[in-house]
Amino acid sequence: MAVVRDTSTDGYLKASRCFAVSILAADQRDLSTRFSGPGPRDFADLNVKTAVTGCPILVDAIGWVDCRVIEIHSGGDHEIYLGEILAGDAHDHEKKPLLFYGGKYSQLAE
Repeated sequence: MAVVRDTSTDGYLKASRCFAVSILAADQRDLSTRFSGPGPRDFADLNVKTAVTGCPILVDAIGWVDCRVIEIHSGGDHEIYLGEILAGDAHDHEKKPLLFYGGKYSQLAE
């Protein structure tokens, strides 16, 4: 995971040494935009669970991984966090994943 250096998220990752990634479905773009911009990362009104690390995992995601940080590398103005997956799951296999590539939302070819 790449995170802009010296942001609140960067500080959290360095202090907690863990993170979770929720894999969103194509119809969950609103959640992606909610967490991709500047500002606080508030899970208060969302249905979340935890696994091994205690990091929030979105219950309505189509998949997730729960990780502990094993290495941090500098990459320009970002820190690159490498994680060891401690737990994970995938479901709703009929739903298409939400993809963001090249600065825009996209979709898999049929």
